[in-house]
Amino acid sequence: MQPWHRIFGLLLSDLLQRQLRLDCEVQLEPDMSLQQQFLDVLIIHRSPLSPHESKLPDGLSLNHSYSLLSYKSHREPLTLWTL
Repeated sequence: MQPWHRIFGLLLSDLLQRQLRLDCEVQLEPDMSLQQQFLDVLIIHRSPLSPHESKLPDGLSLNHSYSLLSYKSHREPLTLWTL
């Protein structure tokens, strides 16, 4: 089985930090709850975006100090329970 969540996070980390040179921290699968439950990707954004940095992937906005991302494959439906 492929570690799709980790691959997604690593690609996103490379895009934001190396290619777009954004001042942000990308954490992969941090535990975000009292009962163990992992989030796929956490992006902590430290400074405002400049105009040339705004070329983010469609659907990704870094307008806030943090972004929570969940990757769902075609085998894992996004339901109310997963939220």
